[in-house]
Amino acid sequence: MSVINRHQKAFKEQIEKEKIPLGKRPDWLKVKLPTGDNYSDVRNLMREKKLNTVCEEAKCPNIAECWNHRTATFMILGDTCTRSCGFCNVKLGLPTELDLDEPRRVVDAIKQLNLRHAVITSVNRDELEDGGSAIFKGEAGSRFAGKSRGLKTKSGIMVGIGEKTEEVLDLMKDLYDHGCEIMTIGQYLQPTKVHLPVDRFVTPEEFRMYKEEGLKMGFKIVESSPLVRSSYHAHEHAKVS
Repeated sequence: MSVINRHQKAFKEQIEKEKIPLGKRPDWLKVKLPTGDNYSDVRNLMREKKLNTVCEEAKCPNIAECWNHRTATFMILGDTCTRSCGFCNVKLGLPTELDLDEPRRVVDAIKQLNLRHAVITSVNRDELEDGGSAIFKGEAGSRFAGKSRGLKTKSGIMVGIGEKTEEVLDLMKDLYDHGCEIMTIGQYLQPTKVHLPVDRFVTPEEFRMYKEEGLKMGFKIVESSPLVRSSYHAHEHAKVS
């Protein structure tokens, strides 16, 4: 029996045994409300600097863990996205301005909080000719070109949104064959009732299988568990040689 068929059989048996309705989250997806001094410090400064984070806008379940470890994911180019992705909770609309002072405030916040690690992502700004890339690049950005310059390559996916096990493994192999070194895999959670529904709650055992198979393929790191998101443990990934 193949690895896929063996795991699929085990997953089916466990799901039938536990009989978890899709309207109710299983125990492995329950998290505590965010608290703690570090969490409060990060949140208060974000409000003071008028900054946005994916942690908040996308309702990330790991916000308490990450902020209490003094890591954060900044979302630049505003809080309004020009695309309507059915799985995303970021506000949709037409942005009214481009805040050229935003990069300075992000740097100030990183320094003031003495963050251990910061990730910077953005909304889509399709109304801008360059998509807002100038905010990322600055004057020197065009000199850098990915892995050839020593940067690490990483990709992340969500599961439980209609995919098959074979498709996940095929995608992982394709990513690895094209130079991806770090992979994140997490459970899709429906942000609101108007977003795409959850197809299934993927079991912790299936997530462990993806991690094991990914490491066998040759990935340096595979973060694979129900609550993993693309920036999860990013401060550790940065240390990989």
